Amino acid sequence: MKPYAIGVDVGGTKIAAGLVRKDGSVVQRHWSCAHAGQEPERVIEAIEAACGAVLTAANLAAGDVEAIGLGFAGNTNGAAGVVLVSSNLPAWRNVPLRDIVSARLGMSVILDNDCNLAAVGEHRYGAGRGARNMCYVTVSTGYGMGIIIDNRLYAGHTGTAGELGHVVVEPGGPLCTCGKRGCLMVYGSGIGLSRMAYEKIRAGAATLLAELAPVDGRRIPGEVIAEAARRGDAVACEILRLAATYCGIGLSMAVQIINPQVIVVGGGLTHVGSMLEEPMLAAMREHIQPELRESVCVRPWQLGEDLGIVGGAAMVFADAELRQAQFDSHAGRFIIERAEHAASKLDAIPAPEPLSPSERARLEQVTGVVFDVQRYSLHDGPGLRTDVFMKGCPLRCEWCANPESQRPQRELALFAGQCMACGQFVETCPDGWKKPHDERWNPELTREYSIRAALCPTGAMRWIGESHRAGEIMQQVMRDAPFYQEGGGLTLTGGEPTMQPQMAEALLRLARAECLSTALETCGQAHWAVLQALLPYVDHVLFDLKHVDARLHRRYTGVDNDVILANLRRLAALNAPLTIRVPLVPGFNATPEDVGAIAGFVRGLGGSPPRVDLLPYHTLGKAKYAALGRAYAWEAEPRLKPAEVEALAGVVRSHGLYVSVGG
Repeated sequence: MKPYAIGVDVGGTKIAAGLVRKDGSVVQRHWSCAHAGQEPERVIEAIEAACGAVLTAANLAAGDVEAIGLGFAGNTNGAAGVVLVSSNLPAWRNVPLRDIVSARLGMSVILDNDCNLAAVGEHRYGAGRGARNMCYVTVSTGYGMGIIIDNRLYAGHTGTAGELGHVVVEPGGPLCTCGKRGCLMVYGSGIGLSRMAYEKIRAGAATLLAELAPVDGRRIPGEVIAEAARRGDAVACEILRLAATYCGIGLSMAVQIINPQVIVVGGGLTHVGSMLEEPMLAAMREHIQPELRESVCVRPWQLGEDLGIVGGAAMVFADAELRQAQFDSHAGRFIIERAEHAASKLDAIPAPEPLSPSERARLEQVTGVVFDVQRYSLHDGPGLRTDVFMKGCPLRCEWCANPESQRPQRELALFAGQCMACGQFVETCPDGWKKPHDERWNPELTREYSIRAALCPTGAMRWIGESHRAGEIMQQVMRDAPFYQEGGGLTLTGGEPTMQPQMAEALLRLARAECLSTALETCGQAHWAVLQALLPYVDHVLFDLKHVDARLHRRYTGVDNDVILANLRRLAALNAPLTIRVPLVPGFNATPEDVGAIAGFVRGLGGSPPRVDLLPYHTLGKAKYAALGRAYAWEAEPRLKPAEVEALAGVVRSHGLYVSVGG
């Protein structure tokens, strides 16, 4: 890990940037208000300039810094790197800020809500040190919260957890900047204090605030209201008391819902002092259950004005340490597994490297069409596997057991045998497609059936194939991580994964970053450059070899085998970790002569001979053809008897190859 990180705090009126060491000390600072009131492009330019300024002042280059931790005053989706919305910067909606800044500066960037990063900063370096569960609550221009659970930031499903300021506490109350009414922020924040002060002034109340308010009608600072209160102004005192009460109610919500060990309170309004603090703590105690009153310790922040930049840097260091710890925990298993390969194979496939936060986030957002994720597979690579079935295949094998994999787009299927005649529709569902089914064959009917598919209680009518992000798929894969200890992991299959090269690469790289074993099942009908690009992230190549005769291959699969055989030769020349898979299909290749020709080709590849898996033909996919409105062309062909399969396995062994039946 590099010794420095840059923290950036983007607020509505200022940008603060700082170069921070691992111990939390700030080496350089830069402040700017140039972006205030500007469009996103000007704000991004200001962020870029601020980061450049601290690097220049410290005489460092981008490569000397681990990453940038960027805190933004608004709703953010940190995982996606997107600013969703900011009430203080209204032009910001769905801006991919992380990737823009990363591209401009050539550095990794972590983006999150400024309050979340502040929580990480106080937890790592400030008043929250040693607390396993804590909250940081900021009482400033706005009112927000960052949450630490089990020593890690909790961001929530969409990355917006902790938006305590936008919880409605008075239905129908004053309008909040978020568009709702009666939010906590319209009472317990700098914006709320100013609103209440102007209401009193407009109502004609006798108050010093009328004299102290800015002449241009801008927000009345909390310090001004506090000064009036210190001078005995009753209106100012009442405003502070009401704001403090609502702030305390907010703290009570945190105690009741999160049950933290420590709440750290920070932000500009804390400078008001005891006039805000004492009634706030009293309100908190009043609004929580008595048995919880002693369960939490409320502490003032320690990092002060540096909190935004230190918090951003703290997030960078915490993320780097977590990635390294995850990597190290798997490293021993990975090295043992890789040591089982020949030395030449170790040279051909490099060890995985931890992904930077921005690169991991980018890969997680790559999308592809997947039609199934099958867990607990024992036949598609070593150990227990999770198979990800990707849609699209260049072959049209007449015996294909997964016909739903062939077309790259999703398809509407009808499994009539599963229909329970639920009676939800006036007209009953069909008991089969009347013609070869295609989304274009009748748009109106397709829309009708799509509605039925969404409501079908048994899945008799359903869409096959959905667009998913790689991160979503990896979440499913990682559910079984405890069972991968014996070499198991992820297998990409289909379909043909190389028809979705970006999605295939994203899944393989994310899996390798977790030190999972990876396998790619391919028919070989792919551009070599695609296969070559995926190889660094693949531990096992399961290569489907159906026939060596070009004429027969073209007749029954729809394509020649020139590209397939050429790619297999290239893989063998690279000493890629190959397993050859041969489907034994009666009427196509299930003869001693055909199998012998395949075995002879494999043996002639040179190098360490790969294993050969013989996969006997079966009819388990027959029902899928009817569901898709297609004819099953191979129905009349007989299935092989066990003795016939064993005889064909003997043919393969006679060529000096290791063979298994069934994978």
